[in-house]
Amino acid sequence: MQRETRAEERRRLMPVLIACVLLIGVAAWASTLLPTKSNTKQAPTEQVSGEWTLCEWNGQIALFEGDSNEPTEVYEVTVAALPEEEQERLREGIVIESEETLALLLDNYTS
Repeated sequence: MQRETRAEERRRLMPVLIACVLLIGVAAWASTLLPTKSNTKQAPTEQVSGEWTLCEWNGQIALFEGDSNEPTEVYEVTVAALPEEEQERLREGIVIESEETLALLLDNYTS
């Protein structure tokens, strides 16, 4: 077997190194196109007013975010155990504008 000189080894490895650098560059560029957590829905503490709705869901109180069909949170409070006027409000849906309002309503319903 013939020994390669350093120059021949470099010439042979150069296309492999260039391909690796290009692949890393393309991967880095593609990762900028993917959505990040900051592009997803915000946590309730950062919601704009009126984006939450407290309503009845499967006989219990549930919190919905935006126009979602699935609740963000389901509370172990049976709606049927509440006074009739509160049951009606929950059937229609109570728009929540702040965390304070949510905390007060939940405190009233759970105590």
